[in-house]
Amino acid sequence: MLLRRTALAVTAVTVTAALLAGIAPALADLEPAVPSSVGPPSEPECLPLGAGTTGVLLVGGQAPSGDQLTGQPGGMGEPVTGDLAHRLPNRIVFKDARHTFSNDYAFALRQGRIYVRRALVGVGLAGEPWRRLELPTCLDGRVQEISADHSLLIALGPGRQVYSHDMAASGDLSPERWTWRWGPYFWTGSGMRLYGDVRAWSTSEFTSAERFRDSAGRTHSPIGVATVYLLRGDRRRITYLDPWLPQDESREVCGPQRGTLPLAGLSGSGSTVFVVGAGGELFTRLYDFDVSGANTVFGDY
Repeated sequence: MLLRRTALAVTAVTVTAALLAGIAPALADLEPAVPSSVGPPSEPECLPLGAGTTGVLLVGGQAPSGDQLTGQPGGMGEPVTGDLAHRLPNRIVFKDARHTFSNDYAFALRQGRIYVRRALVGVGLAGEPWRRLELPTCLDGRVQEISADHSLLIALGPGRQVYSHDMAASGDLSPERWTWRWGPYFWTGSGMRLYGDVRAWSTSEFTSAERFRDSAGRTHSPIGVATVYLLRGDRRRITYLDPWLPQDESREVCGPQRGTLPLAGLSGSGSTVFVVGAGGELFTRLYDFDVSGANTVFGDY
């Protein structure tokens, strides 16, 4: 009887250990993990950009740069000359990773440097040359991709780190506005790097003097909604980022045909995402964090 009880006890311990061994990984999966995409840049020389003025709101508007306070046209470097001046486009019709435009400027990326020209809807103004955009030292010659909309310019630096520049209402392009801050709260977060499986991405900024009602029935008077739309690896999933929200992958835009249609490309502007299907189909959808009805805190700004 003693041997039998001992055997049962050993069996019970063995079964319990086996169950715990199987449960432990599952419990570990439940532990909150910080995504590898979250965090400041690894380059020490870029860390001071955490103090950039983009996203910093003061009473009455955005924080001014030194150039604004002195009345200087911030960020506008010397005009481009020589062969490069002839190779840069007269107009930018379609945005991509090297060409984009905002309300007041056209931007082109060449060999890690950004060039800027005063423009209207991507068309350069007569008599306005392309100029080299003055960048912080840690970004100059190291920018990988760019995207802009309205008064927001976003650049991917080394390691696909996200850097943003809000240009302010005056179109100020001062290098001191650049920042890697991204995430809660209110654009003061620890920064992030763009996910490795992103096939295409696009910047959107929505501002309006008019009120709108979201899908949950709440009325908004937007001071500005910044969104970055991301087409993910399977070419069906669209996620989005917002500089005021956590840097995760939990927010999605359902794609055409309930997210089943393979997509060949993506762009965005004014909180409207535009996609092209693999068969050439074209779709648009008005969607951001506020429009979706998810913003229950800032119903009235």
